[in-house]
Amino acid sequence: MKFSVKKIILIIVGIGVLSGGYLFSKFYFPDVKNLNSIYLIPKNVAYFISSDQPVKNWKKVRDSELWQHLQTNDYFAELSENINTFDSILNKNEKIFDLLGSKKLMISIHPISKYQYDYFFVIDLKKTAKFLQFQSILKSLLSDNYVFSQRNYKGVEIIELFDKKTRETLSMAVINNNLIASYTHSLVEASINQLDEPIVGRDLKFIEINQKVKENKLFQLYIQYDYVDDFVYILSKYSDKWLHNLSTTLVYSGFDLDLIAGNKVVAKGFTNLNDSTRTYLEALQNSGVGKHVIAKVAPHRTSMYFSLSFDNFNRFYDNYEKILQEDPETFNTIKTNQKKIEDLLNINIKKNFVSWMDDEIALLKLEPVSQVSHDNFALVFKANDIDKATENLNYIIKQIKKKTPVKFKGIDYKGYPIKFMSIKGFFKMFLGGYFNKLETPYYTTIDDFVVFSNHPNTLKYIITNFEEKNTLLDAANYKNFVTNFESKSNLFVYINTPMIYNTIIEKVGNSAKKDLIKNKQYFTSFSQIGIQLMPKDDILKSTVIIQYKDQESINFSDEFKAPTVSQENAGFSETKPIVVREIDEMQALTINPENLNATVYSRKYPNGQLQVTVPLKNGRKDGVYKEYYKNGKLRLKGRFKNDKKTGTWRKYDINGKLVIKKKY
Repeated sequence: MKFSVKKIILIIVGIGVLSGGYLFSKFYFPDVKNLNSIYLIPKNVAYFISSDQPVKNWKKVRDSELWQHLQTNDYFAELSENINTFDSILNKNEKIFDLLGSKKLMISIHPISKYQYDYFFVIDLKKTAKFLQFQSILKSLLSDNYVFSQRNYKGVEIIELFDKKTRETLSMAVINNNLIASYTHSLVEASINQLDEPIVGRDLKFIEINQKVKENKLFQLYIQYDYVDDFVYILSKYSDKWLHNLSTTLVYSGFDLDLIAGNKVVAKGFTNLNDSTRTYLEALQNSGVGKHVIAKVAPHRTSMYFSLSFDNFNRFYDNYEKILQEDPETFNTIKTNQKKIEDLLNINIKKNFVSWMDDEIALLKLEPVSQVSHDNFALVFKANDIDKATENLNYIIKQIKKKTPVKFKGIDYKGYPIKFMSIKGFFKMFLGGYFNKLETPYYTTIDDFVVFSNHPNTLKYIITNFEEKNTLLDAANYKNFVTNFESKSNLFVYINTPMIYNTIIEKVGNSAKKDLIKNKQYFTSFSQIGIQLMPKDDILKSTVIIQYKDQESINFSDEFKAPTVSQENAGFSETKPIVVREIDEMQALTINPENLNATVYSRKYPNGQLQVTVPLKNGRKDGVYKEYYKNGKLRLKGRFKNDKKTGTWRKYDINGKLVIKKKY
C-alpha cells in the first residue's frame, strides 16, 4: 500500500490556508459550477468517510482518550505524526481554518490489486477553486525533493508530484469545485472517466441510504459491500465464507459516526439488501423482531454471540422457505433431503422441530475448552415450551436408535442430560449453509433453551457457567454495553475482542498475524463490538458500537482475559492450567472426551509421547487406565468401571519402579 498522509495533508492544508486567506480578506469571486463530491469517488470503493466540518470535528477526536491511546502505538506512528503535523498547522492558523472547516472532505479506500489498496481524497474547495493559482501554490509548498509535472487526461489537467526519496508519485487534479488526489494514478483517472456517468453517487441503492443518514455528527461512513471482502482479504490474506455471503447479500450501509465520552464510537444508520440475492436477512426483515435473551445461558467469556430474532420461528421459517423457492433447484434438493430423513426416521420436521422453537436462535463462539484444536461453538434455540421441546427431541432420539445402528445412551452432567442426535448435516439442510459446521450434534436443555454443539465438552462448559451464574447476563461489562442497543431486533452481534483474538490469529495470513501479535494490546483494547439490524420501512436500521477500554481495565476483568492455553478441563472449575491434585496417591487425570461415542480415549504430550489411554463407554472411563511419564515409563495403572476405580491400582516412579499399590 502506497500512502503518505503527511504529504497529502500538507498540500491540502497549504492550499486551504492560502485559499482561506483570500476569503478572509473578503475578496468576491464568481460562482464556479458545483459538482457533488460523491460523483468523483471511483466505483471500486470499499468504504469512505466524509465530513462537512473536518477541522472542527478533528478537534474533538484529537482530545479523546481513544486517540491518545492510538498515538502510543507504533502501528499508528506515521498516522500519528501526520495528524500532529496537521494539528500544529491547525493551531497556528485557527481563524483561517474556521473558514476552511466548512469544506467537505472525503477519504475513500479502494482495492487496487489482489494484494494492495490505496486511498483517494476529495476536498470541496467551494468558490475558492475558481481563483486558485494551483501550480503556483504547489510549487511554493514543494522542496527540491519533488519533481513537478503535468499531463492532460481526457481534457482534465493532472498534476503529478514525484518524490525523489520514496519514488512515489502523487496525482492531483481540480475538477470544478473539487480537488482530488491519490498515490495511485489509476484512481484519479477512474474518477475522471466517470465524470459524465457517476457510478456510486447515482446508484439508486446508495441514494436510498444517503437520503436517510442524518449527517449531524462527527463523520459519516459509507460501505459498499461489493468490495468489502476484497479489502478484508488484502488486510488478512484470509477469505471468509460468512463475509462473502454478507457481501453478496448487502449493498450499502451509511452511518453517522460520533465519539461518546472519548472512548466509545457510535455509528447509527441504515443498510439495504441486494434485490437479486434474497436470503436470511430478508426473511428476518419480514418476520418481526425479538429479544436477544440467549445471553441468559451464554458463558460470560463468550467471544461472539450472533443472534437472529423474530416474532416467532414459524413465521421466520415460512418466510425463509418462500425465499428458497425462488431458486427451484436448491429448494427441491433441500426438500428432497428433508423428506428422506422424515421417511427414514418417521419424523416431521415442522412438528418435531419448528413447533417448539420461539423467537431467537443464537450461535455462540466460546473460549477453548480442550487441548484438541477445534472451532468451539454452540447453537442455541429459545423454546416456547421446553417440555414440548424435550418430548419431541426424545422422540427423534428414539427413532434414531430404532432406525439406525447408532447406540448412545446419553450421559448426565450436573443433573443436565447430554444426548446425541446423529443426523449428519441436519442443521445445514434445515437452516442453510450458515450452520454447516454443526455436523453430528450433542445437545442438552438448560432453562428454556435447547443447546446444540459438536462437542460434549462445550455443553459441559455452558452448563457449569450457567450453574455458577457466570453468564453474559451476569457480566457487568456486557450489561452496561448492551444498554446502547434496542432490546428487540432482527440481528444482534456481540464480540468480546480480547477473547476472540486467538481465533482470529489462527485464521489470518502470516503478515496479518505478525501485525496482530505485535499490536495485540491495541487490537484488544477495542474490547467490545456490537452490531444490530432491525427493519425500518424497506431497509434495515443499523447500529454499530465499539467500546475502548484501557489495558488495565481489561486485565482486571475476568470477562476479557484471553485463554492462556487450550486446556483439557478449562472452564469446568477455573481457567487456570491443569494441576494434578494428589487427593489420593492414585489420582488419575481429568479427561473430557470430544466424542461420547468413542470407545477409547488417549492423549499425548507435546513431544508426541503417549500420556494417557483408557477405554470408554458412553463417554465414561470403563476399562484399564494407563498413564505415562514423558520418558515413556508407566506412571499409573488401574481399572475403571463406569467412571469409578475398581480392583488393584499401581503407581510407579519415573524409572518404572513400583512405589504404591492400592485396592479399590
